[in-house]
Amino acid sequence: EVDHPATQKSKKQKLSSLLGGLPPHVTYVSIDFDQETLEEKLFENGYNKDLKTLFIWEGVTYFLTAEGIDSTLAFVSANSGPGSSIVFDYIFKAAISGDYDSAELRREQKILEKLGEPYVFGIDEGRIKQFLEERGFVNVTEVDHNYITKHYFGAANQNRRYPAYLPIAHATVARTT
Repeated sequence: EVDHPATQKSKKQKLSSLLGGLPPHVTYVSIDFDQETLEEKLFENGYNKDLKTLFIWEGVTYFLTAEGIDSTLAFVSANSGPGSSIVFDYIFKAAISGDYDSAELRREQKILEKLGEPYVFGIDEGRIKQFLEERGFVNVTEVDHNYITKHYFGAANQNRRYPAYLPIAHATVARTT
């Protein structure tokens, strides 16, 4: 479990309170993606680059710099076993620049700015495949808000809507050795 130190501390407290302790099979790695690298943090905590790995990168990309994004993707691409992949959510660049019209987005941005954590990085709509292929990934797929709402928000959650400016991408590491 890799996350920013403050966020991870909160997660660990919540888990301890819910489970009566932390699961012993989970390794917790604290990292500031803009100041530290996955390489240094994961390898010093026992990561094995020869194993097939699924990287779940949720709720992170839009708060990082372009350098933090590229550094993380470069690590995953160069240090993962055959068949490894990554899944992550990201925000459209137009949502950050103000060219995306959404009352929900404006409310989010105000809250995040007050917290000192504004959206920083976005990817142009329709460019995720090229973006990831340029960084060593293949088999890029993307799901949008319509797909997510249709497939995951039923029954008790049928009135929930997933933001249109926040797709989810999945890609496989191109290297085979």
